[in-house]
Amino acid sequence: MIYSLLNQIQGKNGSRWAKFIRDTVTDHILNLAIEVARYTHKAMVSTFYGDVLVNPFEFDASLTGFKVIKRKLYQLISNSSSNHEIKEIVVGLETTGHYYEDIVRRCHKERYHVRNINAATTEPYERPFLIGQMVL
Repeated sequence: MIYSLLNQIQGKNGSRWAKFIRDTVTDHILNLAIEVARYTHKAMVSTFYGDVLVNPFEFDASLTGFKVIKRKLYQLISNSSSNHEIKEIVVGLETTGHYYEDIVRRCHKERYHVRNINAATTEPYERPFLIGQMVL
């Protein structure tokens, strides 16, 4: 029996993401990057091309903290001086322990597109930063 490569979970996710990017004008996508931690998370907002729109900020790992994110996104979207017509919000976060689960659930509820990032793929980028901290 022959199986298509797209029957694998990774193939389905990859093809869904590719279709989303093809169907959405990239100028209309807002990226919300979240660094998940136990008590206090960090986030920043950028365009699809990496232009930072909101510098990194901290928020609590609670519903109140999530409301801070929503307020910052709403201010950014409703800002009349903004040149970007935002239609989709993509949230990228690293899957660390179980701390990310509440954020993912709330983002799905708000109809944001959530992309989980494997911690093993980001480790090489974090290592120089961590080593630099230990030296200081």
